Amino acid sequence: MATPALATGGVTGSVTVSNTAPTLTSVTLQDSDKSTEASSMTPLTSYVVEIVANDLNTIDDIETIDIYIFYDEGAGGDGVFTGAFDPDERAIYNWTKTDDVWSIVPGDVTSTTWTITVDDCVTPGNFGLTQGEWNLVFTPGKLAVEADGTADEWDIYVKVNDQTAGNDTSTIYSKAMTAYSEITMDPTTIDFGTLALGATAAIATPADHIVSTNIIANDAHALGIMSAGTWVVGADSITLNTSGTPDAAGEFSLRIDDAATDGIPTTPQAVTGSNVTITEHASDARTATTGGNEVTTDVDLYMSLVLFTSGIDIGEYSGLITFSVTN
Repeated sequence: MATPALATGGVTGSVTVSNTAPTLTSVTLQDSDKSTEASSMTPLTSYVVEIVANDLNTIDDIETIDIYIFYDEGAGGDGVFTGAFDPDERAIYNWTKTDDVWSIVPGDVTSTTWTITVDDCVTPGNFGLTQGEWNLVFTPGKLAVEADGTADEWDIYVKVNDQTAGNDTSTIYSKAMTAYSEITMDPTTIDFGTLALGATAAIATPADHIVSTNIIANDAHALGIMSAGTWVVGADSITLNTSGTPDAAGEFSLRIDDAATDGIPTTPQAVTGSNVTITEHASDARTATTGGNEVTTDVDLYMSLVLFTSGIDIGEYSGLITFSVTN
């Protein structure tokens, strides 16, 4: 039997797959171990923003994810990320598919204490799927504005972008930021010099008579002071009279103010053995980043020491004076 002849011809087929925009399934703020969804943040504490995104073209189509964490003074669940960069009120993070890179993208990296822990951030293990999970691991900066999550709040805005113009956004609202403060003293040692019984003296060292509090606080705060109840030298001691005027043998008093004449407080306030608010510093304003640099709230203070007229042996007595910040 003869073999039939076979002739073939062909055409090239083609189809263009249109883009489907990505979608955000969920955005949540979680504690660092991802055991609990977080309703508030604390400066310098680690948190995770968990992002679950879908793309029907596969998540390999997703090019970048932008995360904006920002303060909303008016609250109400309608915050919008706008305005110039301010590390007290916002932080910007980014993931880029190219090289699978996470980064913090502030206006000026040197001016913020917000951080990102790149090694702990997570990206999907398989970009051939249509859904994946990204985890941003970050810490809020120490000057992130305190907010109760109701009257004012922190919001987290996420935008996922694909290879074309497709994108999706989602915002979570009403997160609180807890109060944070630090205080250091300049100098750390003051000396009232050599003083006769019954006399009053300003700070002798440093020579400008000033002890300065250097404060970082993300909220309005009170500045307080207290002293050890006894100052000692060897086996001898003197006792703090908390009225500001010693009236018995072996006693001394301390006085303080933020104004002075020749180092002597203008309106002397007695220092006691428990924390008391320094006059006119019951509600000092929060510390704010200025000029692209983190700064401190500095308060210059003047002190005087008064000795009673008797009952105090010679010697260099010393004791701890404690300054405090209460948010």
